[in-house]
Amino acid sequence: NTSSFYLLTQRGSLKRVSIEEILATSRAKRGLQVLRELKNKPHRVFLAGAVAEQGFVGDFFSTEVDVNDQTLLVQSNKGTIYESRLQDLNLSERTSNGSFISDTISDEEVFDAYLQEVVTEDK
Repeated sequence: NTSSFYLLTQRGSLKRVSIEEILATSRAKRGLQVLRELKNKPHRVFLAGAVAEQGFVGDFFSTEVDVNDQTLLVQSNKGTIYESRLQDLNLSERTSNGSFISDTISDEEVFDAYLQEVVTEDK
């Protein structure tokens, strides 16, 4: 089960938001804003997903789990790879733009990103 999700922008900004911040709406609604709009160099969603809680794994057939660490690996256009452990991120407001992974990633921008999960089974 999960109670939060992460969001990475093309400029290298990362945030974690509680799922409770996203309220269920009717069919007529057009969605909720998850990033604050900027006039210059606006943020756009590059990657988003669920943050697993401690002891949760998405496989129904697995045994009990002791540790489930999710690390987001982000590669910049210049080839630099940055790591961020998703469980360590503080919860942000729904409309915040998050925090930059590094001081230089905003100028480099994101080329690729993927989630690395380390699962240790409890024996």
